[in-house]
Amino acid sequence: MPNTIHSRIAAANLQRAIAAGRDGAQKALTKVAARVVADAAASLSSPAAPSAPGTPPARRTGLLQSGVRFDVRRGRASGNPYVLVGLAGPHAHVGRMLEYGTSRIPSRPFIRPAVNRAAPTVTPTVAREWAAGVQKEARGK
Repeated sequence: MPNTIHSRIAAANLQRAIAAGRDGAQKALTKVAARVVADAAASLSSPAAPSAPGTPPARRTGLLQSGVRFDVRRGRASGNPYVLVGLAGPHAHVGRMLEYGTSRIPSRPFIRPAVNRAAPTVTPTVAREWAAGVQKEARGK
């Protein structure tokens, strides 16, 4: 019988450690996503001249720049955090046309390159924050 109680306590501690790790991962994803959004918005060039196809679009009004957003969510089944980076607001359709192009407009990507630049930092950042969250829980906060 004492083993059963000890096992329940260990399982509860493990669950708290996993939850703390997920919280740390969510914090890390938030940091990385904020960098991606800032990088994508900053890549919009000055309005001096139209941008060349394949390069980020020229900034004209700033509305596209202000529409670059992110949202950190948790999976329904797993509870694991993930991040969405994209365009929101009334000019999101213009951003999608610029990002991917149309049959008449060549693409001028600005979000995908920012995500690609940030990709190498995701795993180390999440691992570091996950470990910090677990260690904090192990110390009793």
